[in-house]
Amino acid sequence: MASGVKIDDVGSVFVLVASVLLLWIWRKLRCKTGGVSEFPRCPPGLPIIGNCMLLQSGAQQALADLAWNQGYGDLFGLWLGSIPTVVVSSADLAKEILHTNDRVLANRGNYLFVKDLYYGFDTGPVFTSYNPRWVLRRKVLMLELFTAKRMQQLQPIRYGELRRFLKRLWDSTDDGTRPVSLGQQAFVLTANTTMLLLQSKLLENAVMDPPELVHIVEAEAMPSIGDFVPWLAWLEAFNSRRRWRVHKRIDALITSILDARRQQIAHCSPGGLPNDFLQVLLSKEGPMDEKHLTTTEIKSIVLDLFVGGVHTSAATLEWAMSELLRHPECMMRLREEVDGVMAKHCNGVENIGDTLVDDDHVLLMPYLQSTVKEVMRLHPILPLIFPRVASTSFRLNKYELPAGTNVLLNAWAIARDPRYWDRPTEFWPDRFLNSDIDFHGQHYEFLPFGGGRRACAGMRLGLSLVHVTLANLIYHFHWEMPYRQSIENIDMSCKGGLGNSRAVPLIVVPTKRNF
Repeated sequence: MASGVKIDDVGSVFVLVASVLLLWIWRKLRCKTGGVSEFPRCPPGLPIIGNCMLLQSGAQQALADLAWNQGYGDLFGLWLGSIPTVVVSSADLAKEILHTNDRVLANRGNYLFVKDLYYGFDTGPVFTSYNPRWVLRRKVLMLELFTAKRMQQLQPIRYGELRRFLKRLWDSTDDGTRPVSLGQQAFVLTANTTMLLLQSKLLENAVMDPPELVHIVEAEAMPSIGDFVPWLAWLEAFNSRRRWRVHKRIDALITSILDARRQQIAHCSPGGLPNDFLQVLLSKEGPMDEKHLTTTEIKSIVLDLFVGGVHTSAATLEWAMSELLRHPECMMRLREEVDGVMAKHCNGVENIGDTLVDDDHVLLMPYLQSTVKEVMRLHPILPLIFPRVASTSFRLNKYELPAGTNVLLNAWAIARDPRYWDRPTEFWPDRFLNSDIDFHGQHYEFLPFGGGRRACAGMRLGLSLVHVTLANLIYHFHWEMPYRQSIENIDMSCKGGLGNSRAVPLIVVPTKRNF
């Protein structure tokens, strides 16, 4: 042919175009409504990738807009490439997912970044299917790591790092004359605390420090086009190599931590070993049987402890201080509560300003607890709860959905729904006073830690860290905006991504209080 295009090439292009067209027509037919439908109605999508564009930054808001303003309702469909997905935006349907169909929907998706960046699918607590190995790992977390008894045993470690954090915060201001990034300071606190809980000491001369580890993983741990359109996975070759190089650095760090403790175990008597998370995990190391964790499983748990715990607590603290600065009446009321409890329980203490607010004090502070609940309602760290994947077909509302369906639960939308909340977009901690709504996932209009058998295992530790740290920030410091900045100009937009971080860091000036 004069154009130089071979007949075979033209045929291949024709087959590709025809396949894409047929796939698009098939999806359109699948997504029609009327009576009892095969699949909930879907918004318009693009050929091949379907509705993947909706999962960009601010996805929770875009999906809420489809539900509330564009008529798609509490349950609608998406096609993420070839993956059938439903989006849920009501507490009643959330209960069907997290309670009625909890076991059917107990699986997580297997994403490309899990293979490259983590230790593979089905090795850790988060990215895994529901199976006996996951049950064992979950049991170790719930019954041996995150227990009330162990939290109490490790209080000296946590409080010691909190004292260092308050000193670092003050020193970084040059005696109250220089503004600081509160989120960055909180991030260092939670990273150091997690490391101390893990191995009772901070790292020295490591290939990467904990904050760097968390930042890198968060930047890389994102689904890609190959997760939704498998025959396009080859486009991820470059990103896959980059993630693998990051994984090698992470593995070198975790391996060095485990090896150091193994040497300590070999040369110390049992009574001379620290009673920390790492000791518990290594006491379970062994062959893959019903009582032991493999080395790879232990490494995966360690990685999930960092990634799951460090960012979430730091971001919640930053959102909390942002809201309190914007609502000075709430800040004053909280300070009065903290001061009242501390004055009563520190009577006779000479240097009351050096005293820490601790977990026991927090129990006597209902307004503090209500404030934290309200922060987590307005700014849930996982606004879209990790997708659940159906192991078998199941019924949801009037639809019989097939095995392999992904379920996205829009916790952000449910927590701002006027059907469940008065003044839903306002910061109003009083709504939780004298309320029985808690964090345990049984009140389906409030799901900051998820619910069901896949609820966050580290909830107890995370809540303690947030409550105690926030109370001490209020107790030990006055807070102001930097020069020529006002509370009205605090940017409250979120960065997007898997978490719900602030788009603009909170820069503030703390000043020590005089007692």
